[in-house]
Amino acid sequence: MSYDGRYIISKELKEVFEKEQLTNLKLLPVYDIKGIEIVAYQMEAANTLPPLAEINGWNVYKECGYCKEKRWHGIYGIAHPFYIPIDWDKELGDINMTSEVFSDSDSRYYIISKKMYEILLSMQAKKLACEP
Repeated sequence: MSYDGRYIISKELKEVFEKEQLTNLKLLPVYDIKGIEIVAYQMEAANTLPPLAEINGWNVYKECGYCKEKRWHGIYGIAHPFYIPIDWDKELGDINMTSEVFSDSDSRYYIISKKMYEILLSMQAKKLACEP
């Protein structure tokens, strides 16, 4: 079972990621319905990026009155591509996720390296949709 912003990968792809020593990668086991056998892995970034809302012009669409946690509109309705500061190039891992949250199911934007993208292509990842 998965939901927005959660990516499930095969055991074979997990092995390739480990062999290639991808960075900032967190893999959580996904079990069969009986909760016994690992059938796949949930993939996400181990650490989040610093805030990007201001540089990208994202607007808050919802804020909790109690804890002040924000949900952002994100890239939809913005006339420019997704921006990250150029001086972050040495700090980015092979998978990165925004600190900003964009839905009530805690979905975030992911930025992956060219290396990870090429591995996903070579393993024929289904429904792969990435933009430079």
